[in-house]
Amino acid sequence: MLSAIHVVLALGFFIAHRRDIVPTLTAPFRRIERESSDDDEPSNVVGAHA
Repeated sequence: MLSAIHVVLALGFFIAHRRDIVPTLTAPFRRIERESSDDDEPSNVVGAHA
C-alpha cells in the first residue's frame, strides 16, 4: 500500500513540474546546432600556431 502512495505522489510531482523535468530529461538527446563556417578546423584550439 505504501508503494502505491509513493507512485501516486511521484506522478503528481511529475505532472506538476513537467515543464522543468521534460527538458532536463530530453537535453542529452537533442541535436547540437552548429554554426556554419568556411573552414572545418576549430578556430580556438589550445596550442595551435597560426
